Amino acid sequence: MIAWLKRLIGSGAAGGDDRLLEIERECGRLRLAVAELSTVLETVKRALVFQREGENARVAAVVRAEVGQLLAELAPAVARFAAQARIFEQGAAALGAGDVLEVARQVIGALETRGLALRGAIGESVPFDAAQHAPLSAEFAPVAGDQVVVRIPGVTYQGMILAKAGVARE
Repeated sequence: MIAWLKRLIGSGAAGGDDRLLEIERECGRLRLAVAELSTVLETVKRALVFQREGENARVAAVVRAEVGQLLAELAPAVARFAAQARIFEQGAAALGAGDVLEVARQVIGALETRGLALRGAIGESVPFDAAQHAPLSAEFAPVAGDQVVVRIPGVTYQGMILAKAGVARE
């Protein structure tokens, strides 16, 4: 590089060597500045990775807590339903519709407190909307605006449709 700089500046000139030294010093300062910036950049990258990992851990902890709380609310209903199913499978007793309905209400209630919502009351007459309704029969093909009857409610979560309401001909 020195040879190239000498050719560039003109090595025969009296001030050429001084100018060359000045350029070499400036190159040295620039190399140090680049090395320092590289070190700073690596430090910032490590800090960002550390911060992301911390945030991911916090989000995972919140999700675990929410899921744990939901499961804790559902646990009694699930245990009751499992016990009833076992008794029914052994033929020891008939499965009471009231017991099943109670378990279903507990499960639905726990899910509703978390934002799940049932849309459309059974027996309700509504105008058909393909985005919210699904015909329950292949022979029934309503068009938008046709009056239909809700037979199975739809399910939403935070405005997102998880299951369309099942509808039939009015």
